[in-house]
Amino acid sequence: MYNGTMKRNFALFLSGRFVSLMGSEIQRIAIPLFILQLTGSGTMMGLFLMFSTIPSLVFLPFAGVIGDRVNKKHAMIVCDFFSGSIILIMAYLTHIQVITFEILLILQIPMAIISSFFGVATSSFLPQIIERKNILRANSIKSALDNVASIAGPSIAGLLFGFAGIEIVFILNAFSYIISAISEIFISYKHTKPKPFKGNVIKMFLTQTGEGLTYIKNDRQLVLLLLFGGVILNFLIAPFIGVIVPYVSRQVLNFSSTQFGLLESIASIGVLSSSVLIAFLSKNIKNKTLFSVGLIAQSIALIAYSIVVFPTIRNSSLLSPLVIFILISACIFLYRFFNSIVSIPLMSHLQTNVKASMLSRFFALLALFKNITVPVGMALFGFLLDKVQPHILLSVLSVAGLLISLVFIRKIELKQ
Repeated sequence: MYNGTMKRNFALFLSGRFVSLMGSEIQRIAIPLFILQLTGSGTMMGLFLMFSTIPSLVFLPFAGVIGDRVNKKHAMIVCDFFSGSIILIMAYLTHIQVITFEILLILQIPMAIISSFFGVATSSFLPQIIERKNILRANSIKSALDNVASIAGPSIAGLLFGFAGIEIVFILNAFSYIISAISEIFISYKHTKPKPFKGNVIKMFLTQTGEGLTYIKNDRQLVLLLLFGGVILNFLIAPFIGVIVPYVSRQVLNFSSTQFGLLESIASIGVLSSSVLIAFLSKNIKNKTLFSVGLIAQSIALIAYSIVVFPTIRNSSLLSPLVIFILISACIFLYRFFNSIVSIPLMSHLQTNVKASMLSRFFALLALFKNITVPVGMALFGFLLDKVQPHILLSVLSVAGLLISLVFIRKIELKQ
């Protein structure tokens, strides 16, 4: 698959990413529990999540411009060390029992800013250390490990927080970032310096942001992919997973919290399974084939889910509650399985076909669209769930998703 140096670079990149992601997943689950412990308020949890998102929206455009000019490896190392240091401060303040919600909120702001820079750097770094022909397989392996962390993280978080408290969670996450930074130090990477920019920082930012937008605007395929991957997919998929499935599971189907937790695990296993499959098929199947099959199949899985939710089906005397749960589980598994079959080749195509000098700016814009459309979509579908019967809303969503998918399959070209 790779020559010696690339294999070593990829192993270092993956191992560092996996360790830091595992630590982040553990802290992501433990933090809301800790905030509830500190304040007992759901409003405070919402405020914390808002402070985790807004700085990213503000700084992502800067992250894109800076990411295309600086050494990406150095940027990742600095981000990891800074993140680890901030979380160690959280651990120390917890240890001396002076941590408060306000302090946590203040420290979350630089964490969110650093995260925006790190996310852009990593998305544009992988194609710099992996041969173009191996990007699809590399992304599938990365996706598989990401999902192992997302499956294991919540379970470990619950145990650690319950038995050891938030201080240990902070310490483990801090050291996960530091271990990641150390692994990145040993990656062999040659940075190509951009041309020096004459003028002040503000002028440079405005000029280079304009260059990035012009580059995207002049490439019809990139505009379509940005619209599809950054807006439509996130607007439709995130609310389904984050709002509709929890609501339908608990309020409509009356699943227990254990059953809902099992559904979450099944969804992650679906993504993990497709990632492993793509890793094996990467040399024998085209990106466009994967993308097209995945889009149509995920729409069919969503239609099947909406059919099971119809009152005449879910209340049928022929179907026991266990059978309904199995059918819903199968739909969720298939939806996430095929959703990953769409996203992995899409990401691989972007990493190999966007000009190297524009990669960070493009992925910053993609992340910006995602961070805007996801909360808007969740808020809209949350509102609609209170106004429209879930099976009606799901039917409209699934049919609209299928029609949009068919349109984009015809218009989008994914090179191998």
